[in-house]
Amino acid sequence: MLMWMVIFPDYFNMEIVHLTSADYKLSNWSGGKTREIFLSPFGGNYELRAFDFRISSAVIELQQSEFTPLPNFKRKLMPLTDSITLKQNEQVIELKPFDVFSFDGSIPTTSYGQCIDFNLIYKKTMVGEMYALDLQPGSMAIKNDCFLYFLDDCILKVNGQIFSLKKDETLNISKVEQPFDLEILETVESSKLIYVSCI
Repeated sequence: MLMWMVIFPDYFNMEIVHLTSADYKLSNWSGGKTREIFLSPFGGNYELRAFDFRISSAVIELQQSEFTPLPNFKRKLMPLTDSITLKQNEQVIELKPFDVFSFDGSIPTTSYGQCIDFNLIYKKTMVGEMYALDLQPGSMAIKNDCFLYFLDDCILKVNGQIFSLKKDETLNISKVEQPFDLEILETVESSKLIYVSCI
């Protein structure tokens, strides 16, 4: 585990954990490979469905694949690289890169097309958010506990502390008790990040 944590006294108990690819858990599913970025709570078990929420990114390698049934959970899915088509019973959903589709994990879902996607799976008793944001120099307001997944290299600052993020790395911002501004200092032109919150 290479993750490291910074505590900010000026923001009460707020913590920021920098997650790298060494912290992600790799696994296979029927349609390709998955990188589990974060599983809550710590010590939870995805295979046993003993978790509150899970953030992951998957490579869909097959032209047609069946999603894993997940009763008792909601899902949000976002293609990152290419368009895909989902079919649920008689409903057909066309998704372009960075579109978000929310659905009940118990619904049988077939995917058509190959891509890298991003996923949030969470208990039905929770409220989940997931969307893409354009990343450019300037201030970004943070109001709640969240995860920021960077699609390109980025340098940012929080309360004087500099963070240097590489592509596909994540900031886990927790114990947020008051809004604060995160300052983007440097990034690649036309880059994006994925914002995820689950409470």
